[in-house]
Amino acid sequence: MKTTIKDIAREAGVSYQTVSKALRGTGSVNEDTAQKIKKIARDIGYVPSIAARAMTTRKSQLIAIFLPQIASSFYHTILQGIENLANEHNYSVLLYLFHNTSLENKLETILSYQVEGIIIFENHFSITLLSRFQAHKIPILFVNSTDIPSNANQIAIDACYGLKLAFAHLAELGHRHVLFALSDHEAGMKRIGELQAMIPRDYGMKLSSKVYCDYYSSEHVFRNFDVKDVQNGVTAIVCTSDYIALPIMTRLQEQRICVPEDMSLVGFDDLEFSAFLNPPLTTIQQPKRELGEKIFQMLFGLMRGETHQSMMIFPKLIVRGTTKMLTSK
Repeated sequence: MKTTIKDIAREAGVSYQTVSKALRGTGSVNEDTAQKIKKIARDIGYVPSIAARAMTTRKSQLIAIFLPQIASSFYHTILQGIENLANEHNYSVLLYLFHNTSLENKLETILSYQVEGIIIFENHFSITLLSRFQAHKIPILFVNSTDIPSNANQIAIDACYGLKLAFAHLAELGHRHVLFALSDHEAGMKRIGELQAMIPRDYGMKLSSKVYCDYYSSEHVFRNFDVKDVQNGVTAIVCTSDYIALPIMTRLQEQRICVPEDMSLVGFDDLEFSAFLNPPLTTIQQPKRELGEKIFQMLFGLMRGETHQSMMIFPKLIVRGTTKMLTSK
């Protein structure tokens, strides 16, 4: 037989209303009484019904997150930042991956759960779908997305600013012919195209560009990178992910091209392994945990009725051991 809050109330010698308040962390319940109620709930195996709570309070305490993939520690750290603050505010997280599902397929499920807010990473939406959520008054926050409506709530890390830091660093070290290593994820982005046009003009560089992988597959990069890509005067490589930089460095070392003595290399993201490579990777650090916390703070504000939210976060250059002053080539 399913345990109810009335069973807990009977055991604790209090009203079921007191039990409800204690378990939700609301109302003026004595701390000792609240702890006693929570212990009894644990001991008798009480599991609260989200659906019942949502029907009673019209608050599910649920948010939904849509990610393109979760193979990287980049998203893992962001999710930690989101979930830490969500837990502090008694919210739970529903996580969906785009390669397994789509917003359209999950629309009715999400609405049935009565989620209070939705976080969408990287461009996955349609105007029609956006209208459906808006009709249900569910706030949506876009993260690192492009080509979204101008009035959409959004937060992003300025990746182009970070890449400019990488090219400026190499320019200061005397590098004038640089390979720009991309995934197809960035290849078609308007701002990346603008950056590719700006670098030769602003830094006096000759810029070669090549797409090495589908999204950020290190395996594809390892297979597709050829030492011929860094011939004809290339002295440095800028990568749009540490997942691209790692296999390129491995391939260079296999060909006895020393980093940074023969070739400077800059990554992007400052993933956990970057500091432990040999040599440690110079990279662009994205403030991942800070981003996760900011994401929840912004969504929480929207769920509390705040108006349009927009924020840009700026990364920084972390200089380690894979870049050096160019003396001669």
